[in-house]
Amino acid sequence: GEGDSLVVSLDATSLPAGAAFGSSFGIERRQQVRTTRGGLRNALFVGGEWRLRSVEVRNRPVHVFVRGHFPFADSTFAAAMGGVVAAQRAFWSDDRFPSYLVALAPSNRGTLGGTRYTDAMMLDADTLHAIDADMLALVSHESFHEWIGGRTVPADGLEGALKWFTEGVNDYYADRLLHDARLITDSAYAARTSSVLRDYTTSTYRDSSAAAVTRDYWTNGVANRLPYQRGRLLALAFDRELRRGSRRRVGIDAVVREVLKRTGAARLTDSVIVAAVRSVAGSGAADTLRRWHGGASPLVVPPDALGPVFVQDSVDYLPFDPGFDLDASLRQRTVVAVRAGGPADRAGLRDGMTIAGVSVYRGQADREAIIQVRETTGIRDIRFLPAAEKPIRIPRFRPLPR
Repeated sequence: GEGDSLVVSLDATSLPAGAAFGSSFGIERRQQVRTTRGGLRNALFVGGEWRLRSVEVRNRPVHVFVRGHFPFADSTFAAAMGGVVAAQRAFWSDDRFPSYLVALAPSNRGTLGGTRYTDAMMLDADTLHAIDADMLALVSHESFHEWIGGRTVPADGLEGALKWFTEGVNDYYADRLLHDARLITDSAYAARTSSVLRDYTTSTYRDSSAAAVTRDYWTNGVANRLPYQRGRLLALAFDRELRRGSRRRVGIDAVVREVLKRTGAARLTDSVIVAAVRSVAGSGAADTLRRWHGGASPLVVPPDALGPVFVQDSVDYLPFDPGFDLDASLRQRTVVAVRAGGPADRAGLRDGMTIAGVSVYRGQADREAIIQVRETTGIRDIRFLPAAEKPIRIPRFRPLPR
């Protein structure tokens, strides 16, 4: 099975002398490593024209490989990666990493992505991309999966149902730990949280039950994002609820650490999470979590959720509304359910048109949508802003001057 132990001999001595080499198991070109079948299958290996910078994090090496040219020095990027890793290991008090590897490679314009491997992470970014809050949050999210999602493995058949925890709560910590470590500014933290709050508030699945979201998770783009939003905001609000009820003695940190402890001997389920809450905060808190997560009532994020240096107010916002069933149309490659008088209809999109291509920024009503339709004379672009006609009031956070 994936957990079977292995002893593996690695030999990269045939690489040219000037070529870089690194793997999930270190940077030595010849070594014998103890791992598991799954650890080897998910290992990352890099070699060739990479530049290596190594930093020490809590007395452990983090090897940072970069190829291509970016608007920052390799040493600056390596220091930033070390800062993210240090914040996460400090939170978990966990330094069981003989080494760790981060690799950054250039990709297409406007892109930023990342994948977690065994004790390693591969990033790809536009060569104009700065080391900003988006990049740091991506690294923080993938790194936090070493614990939540990596060591807390959902029980069979429950992956979708537990996305609110393995992805949403993960997102909460990805940003919070960056802010706690002063790796992102108050303004960036407030803006990123407000963006999630906006998307959640305007989501067509906001009032759906957890069961309905899980049912549609794999087939509907809006449902797919809801667990990330709900889990993150639930963690934010639940932390405040726990601290109020315990006079600040207990927060959500104690809950996730207890969950990790319990999943050392069992797979992750909602029952394990509820039991962890009950263990550290009592039955009342466990009932609150069940009600907030399982019910169809929208979450309310309290004004003091981000702490004393932030305030909450509200602004007018035009919700994202393409005016047709985007997901069904993409599945069928045919336009369906165009709403009369909506944005798509006004731009000329009609039911039955054959889709040749789509460029849509989901949730961003101020970014132009482009639907390419195939006609007898060729391909035609239909462009419009996917925005509702009437604004709504949505909450947002702002930092106070320090």
